[in-house]
Amino acid sequence: STMASPPPNNQSHSALIFSGSLLHKLENHPSLRLPTTYVGVRRVRPSGGAAKKIDDDDTSSRNVSVHDDDDWMPNAIHTEDPTGDNAARDEASANLKANAISFKVTNPDGTERRMTTQEKKQLKYKLAQAKREVKREKRQMKHEQLIQEAKEAKRERKKLKRLERQERKNQQQQQQKEDEEEHVKQEQVGQEKCCHDEVDEKNDAIEEHTFIIEYNALDEELAAMRGDRSGIPPAMLAPAAACVALDTKALGCTNRKDQPDKTIFDRQLTSEWAHELQQGMIPAEELRAKEDMRPMAYKIVPELWNRLCPKSLWECEDRDMTTTQAEEEHTTDNSTMTVENQLSLGLIRHPSSLYDEVTYAVFRHLHQYSNLHISSGGIFGCDLLLYDGKRSDRHSFAGLRIYTCDKNNESKFPVPSAYDLTGFVRTMNTARKLALIATVIKDEEEGDTARVLIVDLALEKILSVQTHKKKGNTEKRRSEKETSSGLAKMKN
Repeated sequence: STMASPPPNNQSHSALIFSGSLLHKLENHPSLRLPTTYVGVRRVRPSGGAAKKIDDDDTSSRNVSVHDDDDWMPNAIHTEDPTGDNAARDEASANLKANAISFKVTNPDGTERRMTTQEKKQLKYKLAQAKREVKREKRQMKHEQLIQEAKEAKRERKKLKRLERQERKNQQQQQQKEDEEEHVKQEQVGQEKCCHDEVDEKNDAIEEHTFIIEYNALDEELAAMRGDRSGIPPAMLAPAAACVALDTKALGCTNRKDQPDKTIFDRQLTSEWAHELQQGMIPAEELRAKEDMRPMAYKIVPELWNRLCPKSLWECEDRDMTTTQAEEEHTTDNSTMTVENQLSLGLIRHPSSLYDEVTYAVFRHLHQYSNLHISSGGIFGCDLLLYDGKRSDRHSFAGLRIYTCDKNNESKFPVPSAYDLTGFVRTMNTARKLALIATVIKDEEEGDTARVLIVDLALEKILSVQTHKKKGNTEKRRSEKETSSGLAKMKN
């Protein structure tokens, strides 16, 4: 569908993109850095086999003897035909006598006597210990066997992958060699044709019957057949990212006629918000301490975002984003891209003016004053994911949630519940990411200034808890070096 000129202040509109070249430009251009979200039909992976089927008839036909069970007791006699001969009963009686426990002891003078209660307890305890030891040895042997089988399977998988890589490499070399030979042959044929007088007539005839091949569309079709989704349309830009793309004229037109509000990071307000968040968590912590449960091993400490935070965000210059990035766009790429029939703007959810305005201000500030790549964070239960490089090369290091403050709210800042924050932090910590929350405060005196607040919800260990004492933990939180490690994606 052809994109018409968008209405002003359409901060709730998403951009649906149908062009592969436009997707690559949005994600890879150094002044754009706008990764998209694939919204096409996902292809089922070839390696995803069907679940193993269980044969009910074979399972029901199995006859497991009670004598093979480790928990078999002497008084649990099992006979399939109680009306048969006495052979089974005689055999069971013999087993009973063989496994019967004798509670008698022989005195030094050779006389037998019954065991005392204490002696019976000691004997039963020894027998139980021996039985548990046998079970433990069996479990250990089974565990070692499973580990050995897993190692063998892993070695086999590595071997198969190595063979596949070698086969692909050989095929590529063979294909390259064939292409070179074909190229040489074509050059020779071309030279021979140049010697003939009819070369012009033949070329004209060939051109009349030749179809024009669009190699970009062909590459996209091949990638779709392989199941690739990176850089393959259709893809979507969230409303905030779409607004920034429109502001930078990456989509062919501007988002609004008036200039967007100036945004700055406010350290003082951020610290006040962090303190208010900490105070809001105290009732939940006190209620948790009164419960008859083990003490909490971790606590959440809201603080000013400093870990892995680009320094340029705190050193904002007084400049206009639209003009600056538009100049960068023209200096880096002088070619003008026609975006007709390549994208469409529209609503994919009910518009929320306050939330969209705050999200747009936060997104625009992060995009304008840093080199971060920002994408949608719905997969991790947050609004935005922050990358310190291209999404194809790096993992995201932080998830960001956007909160808004209702005008009727008595508090100056939005204060989510302690349980909401705890669930978000646990999710991000499990994924080895920072948990960030953000909001925007409009200055009443300066109507065109939006103050961006970003708080880091740090997860700290309570070292006085017994579980950390046993493990010998001495550091309260994960170091910044450890948090930033492992962000590079492994490539084949």
